[in-house]
Amino acid sequence: MADLFESLSWMDGQINPSGIKTTLYYCEKAAIGAFPRVKSAPLSAVENVSLDGDFTMVAGKTFKSIYSTQGKGKVSWETLGEKDCTMFKAKGVCKFPDI
Repeated sequence: MADLFESLSWMDGQINPSGIKTTLYYCEKAAIGAFPRVKSAPLSAVENVSLDGDFTMVAGKTFKSIYSTQGKGKVSWETLGEKDCTMFKAKGVCKFPDI
């Protein structure tokens, strides 16, 4: 069986496109009919972190967009529950200049 983990490297001077961009996309969870899944028997590190399949939307539903002022958005999380059964709540913040 192939190794499921590989090194991640970053070259000095390489462009880092991190952060929240100016357009965010969202939809109601109920508008998604099917989600991609992690492969059931990954054979490599790439397959171990790759999704198989596509998001499919419920008929007539689409993603919507919202503008966010660059540099003002952030994504964070908080832990929920006790040590042996911790879950994570993901949170996102964006800045819309008209509000």
